[in-house]
Parts: sequence; C-alpha cells; structure tokens
Amino acid sequence: MKLSHSIRFHQYNTQFEKHFDWLLNQFCFPIQNQWQQYLPIGSALQKVSNVLLNQHGKDITLNSISTGTYNPITGLSNTITSYTVKAYFFDYRDNMVDGNSVQKGDRRVAIKPFDIENVTTPSPKANDTITSGGKTLNIVRSDIIESAGVIMCYLLQVRA
Repeated sequence: MKLSHSIRFHQYNTQFEKHFDWLLNQFCFPIQNQWQQYLPIGSALQKVSNVLLNQHGKDITLNSISTGTYNPITGLSNTITSYTVKAYFFDYRDNMVDGNSVQKGDRRVAIKPFDIENVTTPSPKANDTITSGGKTLNIVRSDIIESAGVIMCYLLQVRA
C-alpha cells in the first residue's frame, strides 16, 4: 500500500523522528502525483533516508514468506527468505491506538528497501515477520514510502 497522506509525529521521541517526519512531509507526499515528473529528487531523498536509518537504525532480519507448492503428504510448503536490513522502531501515539487496526503494543518500523549488502529486498507484506533482539514480530501492514518512483523505505506496523 502506498501512503498518500501526511504522517505527523506531534510529539517527537527522538531527533530521528523529527527528521523523518520533515523528510516525508516536505518532499514525498506533496510531489507524489502530478509533480513527480518535474521534481526527480527521489534518489536524493533515498540517500537522505538511508543516512538517517544508518545512523539511528539497527540490523534486523526481514523474513519474507512465500507460499510453496502443495505436497499431498506434508501439506503446503512455505519458503522463507531472510534479509538483514537496517530498521528504526518507534511507537504509536496513544490516540492512534484504537484496539482494532492498531492495538496496544503495536509498533512502527521504518526499514531500508535493500539489505546490508545492497541487494534489493522484496516489498514486505502482511504475515511476513521481522526478528530483532531475539524477538519475532509479525508484520500487520506495510506501506511504501516513495518519491518520483524511487522507494525510500518501507513503513511497517508490527505486532508481537
């Protein structure tokens, strides 16, 4: 899912969130539609996003789960492909927790669109998982943050 509206952190928990909020709202969302052909700054913004994630993020494992073929003896076989990516975790504000789509304990995670070896990762999807600090979290939602057709990062909603 592509984001088409502004994200605001009304209370910044870190300097990173302040910079990330500014980056998204000043460049990504205003030019997503008709202006992106005139403002090809996507690759420059990706570099800024990468610097922020490199400085403030940590290495996590993104586990991409693909449904395999059906085996009549063993059932379905899933294939899990793992990628080590830089990620930054932050919390939802209390007023965003509605008990349904966003539950208490859910977190947001910004991750780079490529792994630590600069290999492009597939777009994370619901039911994929991430592993950080020995804990495995389920991806509930994944949004693509892009500008001028360049993916800057993925913004995930994760749940224990």
